[in-house]
Amino acid sequence: MQQQQPGGSVRVSGRVTYSRLLEFVDEGSVKRVDFYDLGRTAVATVMVAGREQQLVCDLPGATTGLIDKLVSKNIAIEA
Repeated sequence: MQQQQPGGSVRVSGRVTYSRLLEFVDEGSVKRVDFYDLGRTAVATVMVAGREQQLVCDLPGATTGLIDKLVSKNIAIEA
């Protein structure tokens, strides 16, 4: 479950590079990805060391490949 701060914003645990986000997806660690800023930013809910964390990632250009990968892994997506 996502923890939200007053005002409805998601509490972010840290930042992650796009390549590391893809590694988390391939490992099966990502539970959900929320897209913000017209698809330029993602907040991923990731299991890291047995703890659920929200990690923010700046996305490069078009993200259709990422979305296809998330869908193929049955990861929840919110835009």
